[in-house]
Amino acid sequence: MLKINHLSQLSNLIKTPVSVIRELIKVRQNLYRLKVEKKKDGSDRILHIPSPELKTTQKKINRNISNFLKLPSYIHSQSGHSHVHHAMSHIGRPMVYVFDIEDFFPSITGRMLKKILMKHGMSEIVANSITKLCTYSGFPQGRKKNLLEIFFHKEHRLVQHLPQWLLQE
Repeated sequence: MLKINHLSQLSNLIKTPVSVIRELIKVRQNLYRLKVEKKKDGSDRILHIPSPELKTTQKKINRNISNFLKLPSYIHSQSGHSHVHHAMSHIGRPMVYVFDIEDFFPSITGRMLKKILMKHGMSEIVANSITKLCTYSGFPQGRKKNLLEIFFHKEHRLVQHLPQWLLQE
């Protein structure tokens, strides 16, 4: 568990002055530009691209916070491992189950992020600051892999209802 009670501790962890953190929080909604991409099905995907400074801060937060989260072994998106490495864990298994949670990422809210960060030992002010830095209009932004690492708790509730033999190593 990562105990961060004060913004000064977060500042030290991500090597960003408290004054910069506060300023980014204050102007964060103005630090995104809109980009529209086409999905495979032809519909539009709206992206909110952070400014370079905000993106750097988000990466620092993701990198430093994710390092302290312990993921269950069945989550195969962990940093430092390729898709080949994850696939190798299934060799010789009689069955492999793959679950795709529909609209997983759009269903995550800033409120959920704050709650999870507090559950992992952050004070409310630090969790609130991280949430503000990493969300746009209440929805988390950033690399999907990092979101999965932070939000595996949502998926974990579903996995708790599966038969235990499915989860055995």
